[in-house]
Amino acid sequence: MYELTRQVIPVVVPITEGVVDRAQQLMRRHPALSARDAVHAATALADGVRGLCSFDADFDQVAGLRRLLPDEV
Repeated sequence: MYELTRQVIPVVVPITEGVVDRAQQLMRRHPALSARDAVHAATALADGVRGLCSFDADFDQVAGLRRLLPDEV
């Protein structure tokens, strides 16, 4: 699974202090958002990513992100 993931996503972006701060802000705005989802969303937003591939509908509440289903990618 690791090798396949690295082929599909060759660039790994860092989780910085700013990302962690933004994740906390997202969790305050969206109490149902898990810490893990908030970190993923904050990382994407910090890196300029506009879409995430996920079955998790919790991402739908984050402004600036579009959730794509795996079969849409």
